[in-house]
Amino acid sequence: MLGRRAFWIAATLVGLAFLAAAVSRLDLEAVLAGFRHARIWPWVPLGILGYLLGHRIRGRRLARLVSREATLTTGSATHVVVVGYAVNNLLPARLGELARAWMLVERSGLSVVQSLTVTLVERLLDAFVLLAFFGVATLMMPASTLQIVELRVALGLLGIATVALGVGVLAPGPVLGLVSRAANRWAPRAHDAITRRAFAALSGLAYLRRPRQALEILGLSVLVWSCEASLYLLMLPAFGLALKPVVAAFAMASTNLAILLPSTPGFIGPFHFFCMRALVTAGTPREVAFDYAVLLHAAFYVPITVWGGAVLASQGLSIGRALALSRVARALPAASSAVTAAPWRAEPEPKPSRFMIALAEAAIPLDADGISGESRTAVVAEVATFLGMLPTRLRFAFDAGFTAFRFATRVRFLRGFCELPGPRRSAWFEQWAYGNAALGRSLFRAVRSTALLAYYEQPAARAALDASSASMRPAHETI
Repeated sequence: MLGRRAFWIAATLVGLAFLAAAVSRLDLEAVLAGFRHARIWPWVPLGILGYLLGHRIRGRRLARLVSREATLTTGSATHVVVVGYAVNNLLPARLGELARAWMLVERSGLSVVQSLTVTLVERLLDAFVLLAFFGVATLMMPASTLQIVELRVALGLLGIATVALGVGVLAPGPVLGLVSRAANRWAPRAHDAITRRAFAALSGLAYLRRPRQALEILGLSVLVWSCEASLYLLMLPAFGLALKPVVAAFAMASTNLAILLPSTPGFIGPFHFFCMRALVTAGTPREVAFDYAVLLHAAFYVPITVWGGAVLASQGLSIGRALALSRVARALPAASSAVTAAPWRAEPEPKPSRFMIALAEAAIPLDADGISGESRTAVVAEVATFLGMLPTRLRFAFDAGFTAFRFATRVRFLRGFCELPGPRRSAWFEQWAYGNAALGRSLFRAVRSTALLAYYEQPAARAALDASSASMRPAHETI
């Protein structure tokens, strides 16, 4: 209890210190006059709409990030995001990120570690986009010494985090092996628990392992912060300031970079100080800059807190129940990681691509199986679907290797793998899968093994195999 009270006292003192720094040397009469003459309509409502649209896009981004591991609608994901921001507005030290992770656990069935990993990925993407906004804005207007220091600190922290994220995305297997060896050496009793958590964290990066999907997430992140920049932009005319996108981008980026680290409830104090400093750097009078910061803070604080509170009220004690279940899980370390806080809906099986179908046809013994017609087509589709569901730790290597394979096919035959005739396609597959090149055999080992396993799991294939075996038995064994 004493520690919690000290924590709140420290957060309050930090907020008061920043507020004191912001209001020092201000003409209070000019500040009050600025509020009285502020043009609320239509600028504030329009800015709030843009800001709330950004949260909808954040929900879409979250739904896509977890789509490889769980099914989450954009609406549900938006509620998770909004609850996190609302709790951040009410509690210090960004504790809303933890509330967000618990709610994501309950809604999606992901593990706590995966949920926290996804949250960390989103924050790194936010920092990356904010740095891009800040860099472009500073090319067009000067930055203060404090903001340059802020940029250097953010670049250093982001650089370290980006390297760690890149290693986890590009080399999940080696990372997991390294964690396993380190745990086996330094904490053998906790080896299984540490390895499970490391695997869960790497699984949280699964969606970023395909370049097109990573670009999609980056594009959504740019849209998120463009919507937030619209709030900063539309607040400028409310105080008679010119609509300058560069000023809005500069204020948004420098302010949000400054409050990325844990801070006071709702960032009260730090937000006002850094937002005011950004506008003063752009040539705005201090009193007008402070008015702008106060109104801007209210414009995002009130709507998102009300929205988050409504979600929490409609969900009852969802987060409390998730916290209780997490305590039970920690009390049972031997329990399977498959136990989740809520029923999980499995993601529908993806439709196999044309390339996967062609690969399946080349990998399984279609000429000797005795299967024909619709059964043959169904078996090929099932095997292709199975190939498309390789574990996430194998997907990046699979995509990279078969991109090279498809390129080599076009160079060799002047056409794609899918356009090759069946016999030539099978021969080309076998040349890679069973040839002299060790790299080719390694690339195709998982494919041919997975394909054959899936193939002989099919009833039609097993029936054909049993019939073939029966026909080869001696007559006295069949009597």
